[in-house]
Amino acid sequence: MMRYKVFLANLQSLDIKGKYLEVGAGPGILTVEIARTYPEVEITALELIPDMVTVGREYVTENTLDNLIKIVVGEVEDEKFIH
Repeated sequence: MMRYKVFLANLQSLDIKGKYLEVGAGPGILTVEIARTYPEVEITALELIPDMVTVGREYVTENTLDNLIKIVVGEVEDEKFIH
């Protein structure tokens, strides 16, 4: 988590509320840390590799954050993810 410390501090300074879109979520490590730090946000996390999505979903479930995080196979260019 040390590698994310500066990122999370910068994210906090932005004070963004509501919904987040994470692109390139990988196994969901950063996604889970964001949800732990900011439990008032909802996160849709995109990942291109289906196996990584599976791992990420398992990690989210292990951390009981299914209500805040949705990890899906997708690309940022997919119009269904742009609101």
